[in-house]
Amino acid sequence: YIDDTAISTKVRAQLIDDKELNLFQIDVRTDNGIVQLSGTVNTAAAKAKATRVARSVSGVKGVRNNLMVQ
Repeated sequence: YIDDTAISTKVRAQLIDDKELNLFQIDVRTDNGIVQLSGTVNTAAAKAKATRVARSVSGVKGVRNNLMVQ
């Protein structure tokens, strides 16, 4: 079991490391292993990639992507 704070930290680190996604302000919250992403990105592709990045983190049970495309 990995706690939610650790999961959020790992997801944020992965998003920051991604050259396409580190340009955006993406808020990450985790509750019982479910990651919620919020904020804005400029393309649907970036939104989808953020979901893939979050899902790749150990301990993530699911992703709710509430990112808005501007």
